[in-house]
Parts: sequence; structure tokens; C-alpha cells
Amino acid sequence: MHRSWIWILIIILAACGGGGYNASGTWQGIATNQSYPYDSLAVRFYLSDQNGSLSGSHYAYLDGSWRYIGAIRGSRSGQLAAWRLDASGGYIEVSGTFSGDHFNGTYRITVYGSGSLTASLSLTRGGAQSLTQPLEAGALARLLEGLQ
Repeated sequence: MHRSWIWILIIILAACGGGGYNASGTWQGIATNQSYPYDSLAVRFYLSDQNGSLSGSHYAYLDGSWRYIGAIRGSRSGQLAAWRLDASGGYIEVSGTFSGDHFNGTYRITVYGSGSLTASLSLTRGGAQSLTQPLEAGALARLLEGLQ
């Protein structure tokens, strides 16, 4: 059921158009496991916003370096946005709200046969920033590894 509502939201957002905001750029921040707040993952999105149609790429900081996770596609209407990444082992869904150079929302990883996790997502647009990295790979990182 959760999977259906995200596609409905993407279709509605696409139909509404893009508004005056443009989300293009490099977005970087932290996804924090909602069930276990000590489990976090540094993430980066390179977004292209063409009148509300979002595309781009997703990277995550794993094993000491930024690793390409996959291509994303989605929609934005005004400040509201949703995008998705499909991989052979599952998918990632992101939804939330842009506010200037900040984005807050949810980051949901689903791995076929292994389950899913929902994380709170906080991103900032701009250049490289210092992010606190976990000492060891948590559930978010392990589940993300299962996508490939």
C-alpha cells in the first residue's frame, strides 16, 4: 500500500507543474533511522529540476568513500517533492519539502526479501560540508548494500 501512495503523489505532483522554485543542485545531508536514532547514513543527491520534473543521481557514504547508488526520477510541485530510485534488489523512496536551500522529509529503503527501513532525511544544498560519520555500518548502510 505504501508503494502505491508514493506513485500517486508523484503523478499528482507532475500534473501540478513546478511552480517558481528550482531544486537543481547538489544536496547533501543525513538520513537517520526513525526506529534507532544512533543509526545514520550520509547521503548526497545531484538533482536536475526541469519545471518540476526531477532527475539525477544518488550517492551514499559507505566504507569511507562516496559510492554511487543509482539514478533517481520524481516530481516537485512548489516546495513538495517525491523521487524514487529503482535497483535490482529493491528501491528507495524520498518525499518531503524544500525550503530554500534545505530539504526535510523521509528516506525509505526497501530491499526485496529483507524488509525496509524509514529514516528522517535532512539535506542542505551547496558545496561539501562536514558530516558526522557513524563508527560502524548500521542497519541503514547494511540494507542499502542489499540494493545492488
